[in-house]
Amino acid sequence: MNTSRNYIARHSGRATAGNAETPESHYALGRALILAGDLGRGWIHLQRSLALKPDFALPRVLWGQLLLQRGQHAEALDSFRRAQEADPRCAEAHLGLGTVLCLSGKAALAVACFDAAIAIAPSPFRGHLLRGWALRQSNRLD
Repeated sequence: MNTSRNYIARHSGRATAGNAETPESHYALGRALILAGDLGRGWIHLQRSLALKPDFALPRVLWGQLLLQRGQHAEALDSFRRAQEADPRCAEAHLGLGTVLCLSGKAALAVACFDAAIAIAPSPFRGHLLRGWALRQSNRLD
């Protein structure tokens, strides 16, 4: 067992102790498991999180990011869209959706997603950087 898995084994009980059935605790544990490489168990906790709080966008964003990394663009697009529908104020959902759209050759639509993310969370550099990328992909200078 590697170090990160040892950490998960030691601390997973703490993440859910006393509040085992909160969406946030299941999301946190699912995220930790996924980062440790245990995708199956991580996904189970993300699903539990969503069962408890269907409008919780972060589990869908995290899964979309993982799908995007694996090159599964259609599935990632669906996950980010569902996250955006669940919580239109989740900047990460707009960033993920814009990234998939830009990678799919739909840069103009991606710019709108990045603009929405920047309007929600104006300070993160990543939104501005991704917006610039999408503008470049669509040959726009604004």
